[in-house]
Amino acid sequence: MDTEKILVPIETFIHHWGDNGHLVMPACASLCILYMRKYWWGFWLFFGINILINIVLKKIICQERPMRTTEDKTSYDYYGMPSGHSQTVMFSFAYIVLLANQNALVYIAFFFSSLVVMYQRYISKKHSISQIAVGGAIGLCLGYVAYWLVKRHIENSELEPEPETLVYTGNI
Repeated sequence: MDTEKILVPIETFIHHWGDNGHLVMPACASLCILYMRKYWWGFWLFFGINILINIVLKKIICQERPMRTTEDKTSYDYYGMPSGHSQTVMFSFAYIVLLANQNALVYIAFFFSSLVVMYQRYISKKHSISQIAVGGAIGLCLGYVAYWLVKRHIENSELEPEPETLVYTGNI
């Protein structure tokens, strides 16, 4: 058996998922909680805040990427600390896992997807391990805080409580 026939599709998958996983994972998370409207709105509100925090931190820290993608220091892509892809996928992972009610499939799918994104960012030399780790840690923390704040808001509101499941029950 020719190992190249096996490895090339795997490498291609890792490359494409790593480049696009930061967009796919939030979309998947959004679909998982589509019928949990208050959690859905909270996810997207804090997702935007997560991105803004990443942009601000990159401008403050000013740590270059291992391999430059541009020479324009004013470009968002010039700096790599913290990794925006890692921050985004770990934010999505933390938020959705806290809503998953111990659904092992959701845990595994989101965790594996996050690892693939972070691994690709490292092997493509777009980020160092420290940039990936810091981005991931920030994303995890912000995802947890976002979930906690949204849950607290929902519990304290006079509105009808959210369903406690990711499964669509037919009530919109």
